[in-house]
Amino acid sequence: MAKNIAILGLGWIGLPLATSLTEKGYLVNGSTTNSEKLMSLLKSGIIVKVIDIQNHGIKGKIASLLKGMEILVIGIPPGKDIHYAHRLRHLLPYIPDDLKVIFISSTSVYGNPDEIITVESPTDPETETAKSIVEAEYLLQRYFAEDLTIVRFAGLFGPNRHPGRFLSPDKLLARPKGKVNLIHQKDCLQILTAIIEQEQFGHIINGCADEHPDRMTFYQKAAYELSLTPPTFDLKDERIGKTVMNDFSKSLLGIEYHCPDPTSWL
Repeated sequence: MAKNIAILGLGWIGLPLATSLTEKGYLVNGSTTNSEKLMSLLKSGIIVKVIDIQNHGIKGKIASLLKGMEILVIGIPPGKDIHYAHRLRHLLPYIPDDLKVIFISSTSVYGNPDEIITVESPTDPETETAKSIVEAEYLLQRYFAEDLTIVRFAGLFGPNRHPGRFLSPDKLLARPKGKVNLIHQKDCLQILTAIIEQEQFGHIINGCADEHPDRMTFYQKAAYELSLTPPTFDLKDERIGKTVMNDFSKSLLGIEYHCPDPTSWL
């Protein structure tokens, strides 16, 4: 079993993953772009490098981060960067041939058709960010082939990410009957850890809670729990949007979700 893990991006998912793996006895190298965070991160037992993957190249000792590693988790969020794939391309010359890779992606790559979405569904990104993520997926698939697993997470919620804060009360929102596709941080970590421990590579995995409450009911309840003004929906909008299924993640990894119903977390 692989014991040396590099995590590019010690953020909302990357940091708790690194902490958990370190506690299990893994050697973890991690990166941050924020030098001010470096000292506090080093106290956690994680080996941390300041690395910033920019449009023109990589700032920081990326070769040192990857030296001796067996698995690389790429957890750098794209933000609104349309050059996301171009930035990730700078990584390729530094990655050893025997390194396995997990790429944290997003279910936004499917667009939002009124359909059930499985791992066999085609990508059809609608936003520029989602298009850049698809481009990044293709880049990594061409380079790593069966040594790559792509994990497409639905909307993230959990500590410091309460879903009641996701939608603005100041604008009319679409698809009141649309389905909610969310995943709790605990389940993100469970999926990533299972891939690492079982060395499940060569796959595309959708990470999403079992249940899909309708948007209006869910977000109004979420706002109520935070004593926020509830969002207002366009009741004339009959679109349902996508419903992301997680069956393959459960069958491949042998897991059940810690938070199968997002409503229960509110």
